[in-house]
Order: sequence, then C-alpha cells, then structure tokens
Amino acid sequence: MPITYEQTVDQKIHERVRRKHEAIINELKSLRFGEYYFFGETVGSLGFSPFGCSGFFGMLVALFAEVTKIERNLGITLFNIVMGSRDYATYACPFGLGVKFYTGFTDGTCIITANFKTPPIQDDQAKLYKFAMPQSAADAWSIHKDWVDKLSSEGKQKIEALSFAGYLKLVQQEDDYMVKNKEALFRSD
Repeated sequence: MPITYEQTVDQKIHERVRRKHEAIINELKSLRFGEYYFFGETVGSLGFSPFGCSGFFGMLVALFAEVTKIERNLGITLFNIVMGSRDYATYACPFGLGVKFYTGFTDGTCIITANFKTPPIQDDQAKLYKFAMPQSAADAWSIHKDWVDKLSSEGKQKIEALSFAGYLKLVQQEDDYMVKNKEALFRSD
C-alpha cells in the first residue's frame, strides 16, 4: 500500500508535534526557518509499505518516537511539521531521527541533506543527491546551503515558491528512488 500524505489543521496535533520536537524546531527557528505545514504520513496495514519489512519495523519504532495515530483500517499515521527557509527555498522536516533539508530546482534536480545516517544518493541521471551523516542540524544546514549556492552559481534556479505540494514532490522523488532501487536489488538476487 502506498504512503499517503495529508495536511492537518488539527491544533491538538500541532501542539503535540511542537512538544515532541521542541528542541529541533527551536534550533531550526534560530537558523531562520519558519513553521509552514503540519501533515500526516499514513502507511496502511499496520505499517506494511513499499519499503517492506524495514518500513514495517520503522513504523513500529515510530509509534513510540513520533506523534502517531492508528487508523481504523490499521494504517499508521505519523504527524510531522514542515518548516521553510525563503532565503534558500528550502524545506526542513524534523522528526525522531533528526532533520532532512530539501531544495528543488526548476530542471528537476533535488538535493537532500540529513543530519543522521541514511543511505546517500548520487544519481546524475535522476538528478537526485542526498548527503547524510550524523552531525548537528546547524552543520547539516551549512553543508546544504553550500550545495544550494554551488548549484545556483552553476546556473540552476531554485524553485522559489514553497508549498506543501512542492515539498511532497521532493519527498516523493526520494521515496520513488528508494523503492525503485530496492526492487532492483531483489530482482538481481
């Protein structure tokens, strides 16, 4: 079952997310990020997802580390916040593992920086680049800004308008890439 994303306007959920991730949200605010959207990410059937067992176990761990809700159809919804930097046309999504920064460019290029260990991506054909290592959010943000500046100086144009749909497009680009490569690994075995 695919992962679905939906904005939430439930103020109680907003407050729970703010409390759960207060330290990182405040750090991002000090880095000139503002709150943009709160959303739910739902995976059906007790967390079974295109990411297989790792997605299932990840969702079970998230039940304790994130703001979650078990749906009537046994789906699991994780609630998060998307923050934004207008200066760099960048989204930041803090959650239990850390924070990911996303910037999209008009030619389809997407750069992602995470401040925790996760598989990196360097794919020129897909125009997708993910840099990840355990470090502070401020250090990850500095690296991300350097990449945005480098690509901008090479003539790439950032997608300036920040929107929930724009954020989802970048997240979906990453998710699709990860699922496609996971399927390729299983076909080659």
